[in-house]
Amino acid sequence: MNIQSEAAYNAYKAWIVADSLDVIESQNNPKRKGKVKYHNEIVKKVYANKDYLNQYGANLYQEGKVIEANRVFADVANLPETKLFKGYEKLNPNDSLFINATENYKLTLRSVYSEVLNSGDTAKAEKIAVDANKKYPEDPTFLTYTLQHDIWAGRTEQAKTKLDKAIQLNPNSYVYYLVRANINGLSYETRSAADADYKKALSMKPDSYDITYAYGDYKKQVGDDHYEEAINVERKDPAKAKAERQLFVSNYEEAITYIEKARTMKSSADATLLDNLAKVYAKLRSYYYSIKDNANFNKYDKLMKDTRAAMY
Repeated sequence: MNIQSEAAYNAYKAWIVADSLDVIESQNNPKRKGKVKYHNEIVKKVYANKDYLNQYGANLYQEGKVIEANRVFADVANLPETKLFKGYEKLNPNDSLFINATENYKLTLRSVYSEVLNSGDTAKAEKIAVDANKKYPEDPTFLTYTLQHDIWAGRTEQAKTKLDKAIQLNPNSYVYYLVRANINGLSYETRSAADADYKKALSMKPDSYDITYAYGDYKKQVGDDHYEEAINVERKDPAKAKAERQLFVSNYEEAITYIEKARTMKSSADATLLDNLAKVYAKLRSYYYSIKDNANFNKYDKLMKDTRAAMY
């Protein structure tokens, strides 16, 4: 099957070239009067071998050759749009083969994007994301990639505008609410909106480990900011410092609720979650030590030690 599928793909690439040459010949040869000679035969051959093309892409992907597999899946997924097939009555874009090839293409495209991004070529990665989003606007993954590049470039408002439009078109995509929550969480002024979006995403995917943990981690970050502000205004505005400390505690307690919930969603929580949870307990322990609250100090001291022990 591997040899057949590779041979079929190599033949396909040759047939594409042959078809283009056939068109050129028909245009330049007065005897043909604009008629192609081999086009229909080439189309039949490609269509008859399309199963092998998809199989070849699958073989490459299984071998870890993501970029090569991506090119093959792209060729199959894009067949209905090529000049080669225009006007060919037997072509069916709803054929399960084309649908599967499209899904495989999007899968490998995500892998290629990640490889390029990890290589450090952010400009090329952004182009891949933008082109993919234009081709597959219904897929939230590619939109979120473009939004991330907007955020990295400081185009926060542009990213939020894109998200607002996407949510209007597809209000049932929890991914959009989660990304907007991340953006709104960057600014103190829009944190209430971030909370609303996190909770909206959670209401749509209540059993999601990723969203549950993300919200808990977000509440920890908010708590950290209140803690820092309390320290900054301790001497000049003791009343505000006290209020900030109370906000720190309430946000940390909420962070514990969601991070602990995320922990129960996995038989063995990952080290990052446990480390983050231990830090939450450690900071609360330090806070209660500073105000001489021995009961809470002992409570969070034990929780911190137990959590750190679970990491090993």
